[in-house]
Amino acid sequence: MTNNLENTVQREIKTIETPEDGVEVKIYTYLTGREKREITNIFLSSAKLSINGTDEARIKADNFDGSVMNRANDKAIELLVHSVNGKTENKLDAILNMKVTDYEYVLEQINIVQQGDKKKVKK
Repeated sequence: MTNNLENTVQREIKTIETPEDGVEVKIYTYLTGREKREITNIFLSSAKLSINGTDEARIKADNFDGSVMNRANDKAIELLVHSVNGKTENKLDAILNMKVTDYEYVLEQINIVQQGDKKKVKK
């Protein structure tokens, strides 16, 4: 599934600056329903549940794959980061290659957008 929204609607973009190296990162201020589904599907595709009987307490998750969180974060970065230092190519690699404090800051800002509160996104 690809993100074709950029071709049809001009989305609001906020500019953030990473705290340590001052990298300029432009991010979209909202997540579309289609994008939310793409991220949710990453979690759902790795879920393995077993149900024994009808009691809710008997539902358990088996073989949880912890890397699902990294895959979901990568997808969120791909979908919500417009550019890194003016470049729109290789955005995921650029974010992953940042110092951890800068990476975590960008991820924190992306998580705010995913939660749907654009007022909290720092300018």
